[in-house]
Amino acid sequence: MELLWHRKWLVIPVLIAMVANILILTIFTLPRERWLRKLDSKAAELGMRIESGKEELAQKRDNEKRLKELRRQMESFYSETLRQREVGLVDILGEVEELAKRFKVEKQNIQYNHEIIEEDKVILFEITFPLRGSYDNLRRFVNQIENSKYFLIIDRVELSNPEETGDNLKLNIKLSTYFSLM
Repeated sequence: MELLWHRKWLVIPVLIAMVANILILTIFTLPRERWLRKLDSKAAELGMRIESGKEELAQKRDNEKRLKELRRQMESFYSETLRQREVGLVDILGEVEELAKRFKVEKQNIQYNHEIIEEDKVILFEITFPLRGSYDNLRRFVNQIENSKYFLIIDRVELSNPEETGDNLKLNIKLSTYFSLM
């Protein structure tokens, strides 16, 4: 019995140590683990936000590059394709006149109209005129206008008398072009 009594004295310090461990576990260790789990969760969330931000930044940089290229193309379009009215109109009318002579097409009553489009910094210039000639010559004339080195748009082509055939067809044509105000 005495051996058992001696062991009882050992049990009390062991029990005190166990209670102290449990207290330390509940007061310090468990809350710290919860806190670390929350930090891990926040770190993962921040990592995802950083990745998302990197992708967004890459997209914005790509958009910026495309915007710069579009601006360059617009400047090129205004400076090279759309000529200044004083220079371009003379050249375009000269080409129309030369094509009419080359394809033996009679050009009559040229009408001009223009409109300044401030927001786009351009002048819309329209040229309307009737043509008279054979079907083949009229077709070649229209084809050459479509392939002009100048910026010309064929807005309308209409046969004024569809019943006519042969070498004396009358065709009404409306061309438009734009000139830069820049």
